[in-house]
Amino acid sequence: MRDFGIIHIRFWEWALEHGLSDQAKLVAAYLLTCRHSNSLGCFRIPKEYVSADMGYGMERVSKAYTELMENGFLLYCEPSKYAFLPNYLRWNPPQNPKHAKGILKLITQLPSTFSLNQNLLESCEKYLAPHLDPEGMDTLYHTLSIACTNTETDTDTDTERDTESESSTQSPTPATSILPSPLAPPVSNSVPLKEIAVAWNTSLEKHSSSIPRVTRISPGSNRHKLVRARWKEQPDLGAWQDLFDRVARSSFLNGGNGRNWSASFDWVIKKDNFLKALEGNYDDREGNRGKRPLF
Repeated sequence: MRDFGIIHIRFWEWALEHGLSDQAKLVAAYLLTCRHSNSLGCFRIPKEYVSADMGYGMERVSKAYTELMENGFLLYCEPSKYAFLPNYLRWNPPQNPKHAKGILKLITQLPSTFSLNQNLLESCEKYLAPHLDPEGMDTLYHTLSIACTNTETDTDTDTERDTESESSTQSPTPATSILPSPLAPPVSNSVPLKEIAVAWNTSLEKHSSSIPRVTRISPGSNRHKLVRARWKEQPDLGAWQDLFDRVARSSFLNGGNGRNWSASFDWVIKKDNFLKALEGNYDDREGNRGKRPLF
């Protein structure tokens, strides 16, 4: 349990801009500083706790929760009774790498009934990722991807989520098993950043390509987000290796295009370019060496 909580001065400007009622302001301040809160901004807080600590009736608490959720301050998971403040880490970032690891540990302790994993992941990508090393990011994705698999439903329409048909027949992962096991099958949402970078460089070396090598895929960077998006579409490292081989062999992508232009890793992992390269649109063919594909 923390000894204190912080309310950023910007909070009061935000509350005024959104026209929050006095009771919503007080409940928000309570969520930021109460004994149940933590440095992740995601913690178990049944409405009964708020009612008891603040002396508010349940109807009053529910109205304040609704107002805060409508204004984007709060998300609430009814099954687990967990509150999540999606912008908490923006205003309360880790103070140092050790603090960031402590926050990461809180994520691994989430119960299997927690259903806001995708929202939590998006927040961590924005505000926690810059403070984590690659190993920390792997832990983050392993943990939340396992949980996301367990809570996905057939009505989910988010195009950035995985749609693994097999996961719907599996029983939920118990809270004590949320950490990845070395014997567990690989989870498609856990992006092998190092392996992808090595595969790219290996293909270029093998085919003596002049395309620039990759030195790092920094967590939280735009490059990292593109890689993660492509991995959700093609979670097969072997397919990526084949794609990189095609890029390395392509005369057009290696400067043979009349403009002396060469592709780059960041260009290849853009959605349309990735698909075209995967389908062989840039492969050398008899009579079109160095010519630009038609589409």
